[in-house]
Amino acid sequence: MEQEKRKINVKKLVIALAVSLVLVAACIFVPPVRTLFKNIAKEFEALYNEQQSPYPFNVHVIDVGQGDSILVTSPKGNILIDAGADPDGKTVINYIKGLGIKKLDYVIPTHAHSDHIGGMTAVLKSFEIGNVILTKYSDINMPTTSMYQTMLLAVKNSGAGRIEAKSGNTYSMGKLKFTVLGPISQNEGLNNMSVVVRMTYGERSFLFMGDAEKEEERDILASGLTVDSDFIKVGHHGSSTSSSEEFIKAVSPMAAAISCAKENDYGHPHKKIVKRLDRYKVSTFITYDTGTVIIGSDGNDLVVTYGKKSQVIV
Repeated sequence: MEQEKRKINVKKLVIALAVSLVLVAACIFVPPVRTLFKNIAKEFEALYNEQQSPYPFNVHVIDVGQGDSILVTSPKGNILIDAGADPDGKTVINYIKGLGIKKLDYVIPTHAHSDHIGGMTAVLKSFEIGNVILTKYSDINMPTTSMYQTMLLAVKNSGAGRIEAKSGNTYSMGKLKFTVLGPISQNEGLNNMSVVVRMTYGERSFLFMGDAEKEEERDILASGLTVDSDFIKVGHHGSSTSSSEEFIKAVSPMAAAISCAKENDYGHPHKKIVKRLDRYKVSTFITYDTGTVIIGSDGNDLVVTYGKKSQVIV
């Protein structure tokens, strides 16, 4: 009887091995199957990372390659800042759904560049949307792309409240509070029309820069609004046009995240900016190295998680 059982087990092992080889071969040689398994893997990664964070407040810097997408989760509501380029919409949607989220209380498209709003229309169609905070453009910088117009139509069709991004305006959801810092003045460049937001949760603070460059940084500093923050999502993917010495010194962050693709055409992040952050002893996480980065907090602790690693920020 024991010998017969062993034979059955061996037979099962051979079958399991054969099935595994077929699946591996399918993943390698059949693109649709490979894509399916990639999406499943991303959803499991999202679930794993969220389980690893025991904190009620989390900033998810989603790895969307050469783009930006940040999801903020809290007990009283969720906020999405940007949604990557057009192909990234599905990645962002899968990530959010993987966390069991059905409603986004605030959506903030920082500015009208495709690597920030390309995936936004798909996101707006996939979730219940509370409010959308939008930059008010003028004649000198009004976006004319079909992508931007399509997004505006999606905002309208979503039934969400439409809020103009006004510097100094503050919003709250329980312990989570956030203030719009910029844009303050009209600028011909769309990067300097980025919606810049500073959030607080308990004793911890978080700054999200969009693609704001030195001109908008100067405007924000001159406004007298508080910029000091424990964490910063670095402006413009770590470009040398952003993160001026004066601004980083004023923010004095302990941790930073840069969202960009490996060996991208723009040279992001610039070595000068990485060195500047290092000189100010900022723990910096770049998505092409770490994948999605999660910053968790209970209002006191600040812990950065990526993959299966965690780092406590003092």
